Amino acid sequence: MVEPGDEDLTQSKGAAQFASFEEIVAHLKKRSGVLTGFVISGGEPFCNEESAKDLIKEARALGYKIKLDTNGLFPDRLQKLVDDKDFRPDYIALDVKTSPERYNELFLDKESLQAQKAAEKILQSIKIISGFPNDSREFRTVLYPPLVGKKEVSRIAGLLPADANWFFARFLNGHCLSAAAEKIQPYPEAEEEELLKAARASIPGAELR
Repeated sequence: MVEPGDEDLTQSKGAAQFASFEEIVAHLKKRSGVLTGFVISGGEPFCNEESAKDLIKEARALGYKIKLDTNGLFPDRLQKLVDDKDFRPDYIALDVKTSPERYNELFLDKESLQAQKAAEKILQSIKIISGFPNDSREFRTVLYPPLVGKKEVSRIAGLLPADANWFFARFLNGHCLSAAAEKIQPYPEAEEEELLKAARASIPGAELR
């Protein structure tokens, strides 16, 4: 969370720059009393579980509320975190990218063991996060046409709690890492509305954000 005047934290001259753990903690201390929340996002936080926990510990000691964003592919690590009162996030957001049955398509090697287990993992993470109070969780889905259609929306809706905060985001090409994705055209507004209608049949609070 960088504010004007804090460019020294991530200043870049055309090359990717990364803040060290010490720099992040120093920034949190500097803004303590001004900022109230700290978001640990990605990439994927659970790719470096211990660093995520260390950041939570430091931020919480400074009085920050903690929000965690995750892709749900590390349910075991997620469960350990939420079961520990010292590290349990105050708010958690889960990206649900498509229906579980299509999760192997997210991997370059669709036949790998990791790809084949992805459906099971996202289902576990949905269950874990569904156990949070309604005001402490959300689910998010990007309307990427090749992976998210009416069938997938209806399938995901059947997995989420009826009171879910489910937020859709428009797919926007132009800044994709994948050359193939760059060629994909976003849904027109009328089709977006149809997908929202399908979602709201099960999740009344679903909305485009």
